[in-house]
Amino acid sequence: MAKSNRVREDRTEEAAPKRKRSKQRSTGDGRFARFKAFWTDERTHKVFGMFLILAAAYLVVAFTSFLFTWRIDQDLVGRSLGEIFSPEVRVENWLGKIGALTAHQFIYKWFGIAAFALPLWSFLAGIRILLGTWLLPPKRTLGWTAMALFWMPALLGFAFRGDLVFLGGGIGHSITTHLTTLLGNIGTGALIFFAASAFAVFTFNLSFGWLQRGLDRMKTTEAEQGPEAEVEEAVAEPAVTGVRLRTVAEAEEELAEGPETTVVEEIEEAEAEEPEVAELELEAAPFEVMEPVTSPVVSSLEELTGDLNGMDVSAGEEDAVLSEDQIEDRLKEFGEYDPKLDLSNYELPPIDLMVDHGTGELTVTKEELEANKDRIVETLGHYNIGI
Repeated sequence: MAKSNRVREDRTEEAAPKRKRSKQRSTGDGRFARFKAFWTDERTHKVFGMFLILAAAYLVVAFTSFLFTWRIDQDLVGRSLGEIFSPEVRVENWLGKIGALTAHQFIYKWFGIAAFALPLWSFLAGIRILLGTWLLPPKRTLGWTAMALFWMPALLGFAFRGDLVFLGGGIGHSITTHLTTLLGNIGTGALIFFAASAFAVFTFNLSFGWLQRGLDRMKTTEAEQGPEAEVEEAVAEPAVTGVRLRTVAEAEEELAEGPETTVVEEIEEAEAEEPEVAELELEAAPFEVMEPVTSPVVSSLEELTGDLNGMDVSAGEEDAVLSEDQIEDRLKEFGEYDPKLDLSNYELPPIDLMVDHGTGELTVTKEELEANKDRIVETLGHYNIGI
């Protein structure tokens, strides 16, 4: 019997699985490469950016419609999927059943009206992918939207109850319920206000100088009103005199004994007890009183003649008005007015006074050109440049 070559057969059997594994690896690498090429393709980026912009518009319309039609479409969410997508079921949302379900999930179940921050981010991301630019600062916008998604539901859930509970959404209702049981209504409101204040301080670095200025203004007002209040109190207090007040019984007894003498004596005592007032003596300085000088009143032009306070005044005569015939006679006699007659001796300046500037062309002699050329050659020779 001929011996078979077992070594070659074994090698052939071992090589076959290796080829299969290499084919599997190459197939997996090819799929990953195709997926990577598809994802890094510029056309994919443009399509994805357009999709994000369209999704933002879709969410805005669905959310806006939910604010007006949520009462009518509220019973839709409690049905099964078969009933929801049945052609017989109608909804009032502007974007149909998908729009009603999407708006119910984002607004009623989750974030309330703060869900409008999500379309904003979708629109900004779509513009960034499609055009390569941010319409708003990304970090600041992310901080604002993140704050709105959690703080606004808590605020609206705390402020609105009953039919308007959807404004805060399910998240706002849950946060308000837990905080109210832990801190009460006053504590919950204070915590929500503190969260907004802390966010404003970290975002805008708010200064509390206005509070210090208000306190300083209050202190200044109190300091200004202090002396005035003391003066008012001093005025309001009754003046204490040295006269003793008597009772009614004492007054009746004194009147029975001798009223006239007692009253006179008391008046004399009161006058004696009055404090002496220092009298200030002023010396009167003599002064002269000037009598006013009156000028005569002129009633007409006829009286405005002669001597008036040392001045000679004469009334002017009115100019006579000539008729047309008189004007023509004067023109024939004297002729038209010639302004040159006032300067009849004036002579025009002679032309010799003007300077002759020639034709205005610049003329250069040959000797000047040669001198300029020699000067240029000499200057270039200083820099070892020969011509």
